[in-house]
Amino acid sequence: MNLWLVAGMVLLVGVIPCVIVQVRDDLESALVALQLAGLVVTESLLLIAVGSDRSPYADVALVMAV
Repeated sequence: MNLWLVAGMVLLVGVIPCVIVQVRDDLESALVALQLAGLVVTESLLLIAVGSDRSPYADVALVMAV
């Protein structure tokens, strides 16, 4: 494992608080948490794509960003 893959996996831990907010808080806070979770997952996919030298993973992340 290289540093890019480790950074991508560590970044995925940030999705856990977003899920907790989505389940427990009101609708407005849940929507913001959903948008933040999407951003974190997109960044994590880009880091994993760089770490594994696979360009299709970067394509998936860029499609998610749109």
